[in-house]
Amino acid sequence: SASLCCTAQLANFTDRHWYKKMEVPQSTHVVLLRKALRNDQGADKDVLAELVPAFHRYEKNGLNVDITFTTRLTKSERTFAFDLTKKNMRAVVDSSGYGWDANEKLEELTEKSARFLVVRDDARQLVAFVNFRFTLQGEMEGRMEGCPALFIYDLQLVPAVQRKGLGKHLMQVLELIARKQSMSYVMLPVVTDCVCANRFVESKLRGFERDAEYTIESTYQMWSKNVQPTPRTPEPAAQAAKATAAKGKAPSPVSVLDCCDSPASSLNSPTSWSTPST
Repeated sequence: SASLCCTAQLANFTDRHWYKKMEVPQSTHVVLLRKALRNDQGADKDVLAELVPAFHRYEKNGLNVDITFTTRLTKSERTFAFDLTKKNMRAVVDSSGYGWDANEKLEELTEKSARFLVVRDDARQLVAFVNFRFTLQGEMEGRMEGCPALFIYDLQLVPAVQRKGLGKHLMQVLELIARKQSMSYVMLPVVTDCVCANRFVESKLRGFERDAEYTIESTYQMWSKNVQPTPRTPEPAAQAAKATAAKGKAPSPVSVLDCCDSPASSLNSPTSWSTPST
């Protein structure tokens, strides 16, 4: 639907340099994130494969499409994703006052921590994609704090498959992935002035609430859904990191993926990630 096109432009509100300069997260959060990113052998984890096959395909309202997971887009997939996002979102982002940034979008599509759902029809033509990450709630603010979350950067559909329930199905798949990987929240930034996108979230998606705590720009609205029975409380180290940053001390240049790819001995140490280095 048109609302899905507007819902999709998420990444232009994140400065990827913020993402690289975050405090080190608490050990238990790192362990959860690492389990979502890597399998037992240390290779990239196919999080879609852990869902029942019924969620790998959508066959409703005249659509017959396959959904696959990847951590790296091929050249043709990347071109498709960039061109579709630009077509659907450039006018919306420009009118918001933020402005379309082609280089930033291309960087997001090649970011090593990015995960993707790629959708093809029976003719093997690309018709949709989702760009998401496993991270912490504070990513949008450049702070490695909060609870583990599945953060949706882009959800884009070509016009031919819009208004047929596919966007809602993809959101349900993402929610199931988040639950399966023990994330606490699914987070979805939406352009504030895009009425159809916000209406889609309010009318089609259950359980999402406006998240004032992690909405830091007037140009977008953050929507969040708690996907765990009991919300996890951010660990004390996150509050200490926030206080340190407030005193003007520079955070460590670290990303979620960098933390998660550290040696297992560090991940298992209860003190390794408890205090950010300065």
